[in-house]
Amino acid sequence: MKLPGNSTLAPASLLPASNTTHRSRQSLTKNVDSAVNGRLSLFTFHLSPLRTAFLAALALTLACAATVRANEVDLSSGKVKVGVLHSLSGTMAISETSLRDILLFAFDEVNKSGGVLGKKIEPVVVDGASNWPLFAEKAKQLLQQDKVAVVFGCWTSVSRKSVLPVFEQDDGMLFYPVQYEGEELSKNIFYTAEAVNQQATPAVDYLLAQGKKKFYLVGSDYVYPQTTNLILFKYLETKGVPVENIGGGLRKDSSGKVISAGKYVPFGHTDFQQIVSEIKQFAAGGDACVNRVVQSSRGRAAQFADKRSGWGTGMLDLFHVVENT
Repeated sequence: MKLPGNSTLAPASLLPASNTTHRSRQSLTKNVDSAVNGRLSLFTFHLSPLRTAFLAALALTLACAATVRANEVDLSSGKVKVGVLHSLSGTMAISETSLRDILLFAFDEVNKSGGVLGKKIEPVVVDGASNWPLFAEKAKQLLQQDKVAVVFGCWTSVSRKSVLPVFEQDDGMLFYPVQYEGEELSKNIFYTAEAVNQQATPAVDYLLAQGKKKFYLVGSDYVYPQTTNLILFKYLETKGVPVENIGGGLRKDSSGKVISAGKYVPFGHTDFQQIVSEIKQFAAGGDACVNRVVQSSRGRAAQFADKRSGWGTGMLDLFHVVENT
């Protein structure tokens, strides 16, 4: 889905010293009266187009709900129930709690403005608790018991894949808020963010243009990092990067076909000393590390890279450009 406004500039705006960064910051400064270290500006920059897309999507969903789930959803009252399904506890709470907060903020704004199609939004918030089977149970609860018109939720691809059969069986609608690995398409899921070819491969192109010759693939052990890194491995090969310059390890099937690329850690992993040492040895000379570690572990990985290895790191969205000092 392509969001309106300038939101398509967001990934590029994180690239160091880019013209896009300068133009974006100039535009944000003009449009926001008070900003603290750029954080409020960035928030407003993302919120405005996202809010527009959110309102349009929600209005469309409510308009269609009467026919799609006519026997399940009661639209005759002055309110309509909207499900919020995120991890409010467990490993993924650090990422998903803020999504719950911004949804409630948006619902409040919409309701103060008269609602959607004349109806006030009544949020029904449930906790997936970073437990993938529980996500499916909570999705059933929202659709079958609470009878919500639509659900906003999930973060990890494994949570999305857990609830997908529920939404398809009950003909519900899930708005999925973050980038994903592709290779999936369902009429019951509204994929609102980038696939690999819209985020990861352009970043690799940027790194190659900067003269980076080696890539170490690392991530959390679940669907999105594994699928994305395998796509990146094949993409790097097409760009002429030799296999020996792609680190993290490979796993092959009986025919010799590569079926997994990269090194993976469990959710909540905190000890990255060994992995950082491996990357330092592999990347001698200053090369690139593709980092797909979830937020709860990413901070610890950065700490090991910065403080224990003597490296300087420049953040590139989910990518870290690692250079020896």
